[in-house]
Amino acid sequence: MKSTLNQRRHMKYLLFVSVIVLSSCSLFDNEQIDEPQLIGVWEWEESYGGFAGMHIHSDSVDYSMQLRLLASGKASWYKNGEKTQEYEVYRAKEGDLKGELIMKPVASTESAKIVKVIYEYDGATLKINDYCVDCYSYVFVR
Repeated sequence: MKSTLNQRRHMKYLLFVSVIVLSSCSLFDNEQIDEPQLIGVWEWEESYGGFAGMHIHSDSVDYSMQLRLLASGKASWYKNGEKTQEYEVYRAKEGDLKGELIMKPVASTESAKIVKVIYEYDGATLKINDYCVDCYSYVFVR
């Protein structure tokens, strides 16, 4: 009888620890990207916005940009093949952007570290906004 009581206590303890461990996984923002159509390499097509409301098409400039999104929740922004920014990509859990898919800078070779919001995407087109006043929106394609 004593061994059965110990087994029950042990099972309760294991159940308690399992519940804590499994529920704590969702408390962190380093979750994988839950949108498979985002994963992969995206080529910059155009940008628009800014203080002057400019429209910049990739064919009209002498540089290229690329965005690489990984299932791990990491992303890298490239200009002319050189990495200029790294991001963590996740759904915001609080604040003004709650529920939105955001790209938060984690390392940069540029002076600006602006959060970006992925606001529209399908298998062929990806649209991203800088989260600031008078900033740019970007359109990427596969």
